[in-house]
Amino acid sequence: MMPSGQNSTGGLCQKVCRPLLFVRPEVLRLYPGLFRSMLVGLVGSSYRPALAGPCGSDFYKVLCPSIEVFEYPRGWQLRRRGERMREFLDWVRHYRPTVLHGVWPAHARLLVFLSESLQVPYVLSFFEFPERFLGWLYPFEQAAALTAASEPIAEAVRRMGQQQKIPQVYLIRPGCYTEDTCVCFSDPSRLPSLVLVHPLERADSLEPFLQALRHLRLDGFDFFAAILGSGRAEHAVRRRIRNLGLRSNLSVVPMEESIRDVLSGADIFVYLNPVRRFEPLLLEAMGTGLAVAGAPDPAGGLLQDGVTALWLEPNNELSIYTALKKLLSRPELARQLAMAAQEYVRRNHPVSGMIEQLIELYLSVRKRPSE
Repeated sequence: MMPSGQNSTGGLCQKVCRPLLFVRPEVLRLYPGLFRSMLVGLVGSSYRPALAGPCGSDFYKVLCPSIEVFEYPRGWQLRRRGERMREFLDWVRHYRPTVLHGVWPAHARLLVFLSESLQVPYVLSFFEFPERFLGWLYPFEQAAALTAASEPIAEAVRRMGQQQKIPQVYLIRPGCYTEDTCVCFSDPSRLPSLVLVHPLERADSLEPFLQALRHLRLDGFDFFAAILGSGRAEHAVRRRIRNLGLRSNLSVVPMEESIRDVLSGADIFVYLNPVRRFEPLLLEAMGTGLAVAGAPDPAGGLLQDGVTALWLEPNNELSIYTALKKLLSRPELARQLAMAAQEYVRRNHPVSGMIEQLIELYLSVRKRPSE
């Protein structure tokens, strides 16, 4: 930890920095590791962050020492003159934040209200592509700055500026700790293992993956695979696993909060569910040192075919089979991809770099002059 009064780059702090981060329950579930890294990094740089969210948020997922928590009432728009909202405003005034940071665009209306009430600037972060009419639904033009988790998302947010006037967009990539060693096929005596994180909402969405594993088993490959997830189709998926004779090779387990511990015991990470948001699990798998076989991730741009991963078509049984067979039969190739992915994360997504950029932004923003 740096001495009090110094920032993350070693220079003397000229300004007090007390960011108040606004989170939502669904965002906490998606990015617990990211927010924990942000809070620990800010505290370690001798700054004092705090968290705010709707009543009942699971803050325990990301809390660390020296972090204050504030809860505002759900449906605050209808209760802005209510007792709970007045208490929330009193708590925030007592905390005296220097900047408000909404880590999801839906915080925009709340932050406009708080910014005007407290005379404190606010910033908003985008971790997914903005919807087409998002710029009309939320008042982004009053923000001091916008941030984006990747270049593709930043470009999409800038295009949104063609619809309405928006502030400058900063690229602040999520930080991830990179392991010193590569876990992929690091122990020749260990049975090769695969991890797939996937929602279990439709059993047929996993059929190509299950059939690919079945053919690998018939070809003589011995491995263990785990599907991490839950959902209404869980029983159907388990039944299908039994019917395909994969019960001894494949297990379905609930999603673990300590996902890093699970990843550290695997060799290959399978990514079959590309989404429109930055995918933190990909970053964790790459930083841990797993070889990735997956569909291209449009929001993050983390997977480069033949460099940091092997691309596959998520709904194509032959494509999945071919990619997994290549990694299982050539451990040296798998380790090469895993180490290249680790180096990519180390170079482009260091936690220290994320913290330095956040602090620089927090210290530079100013309240927009009243008109």
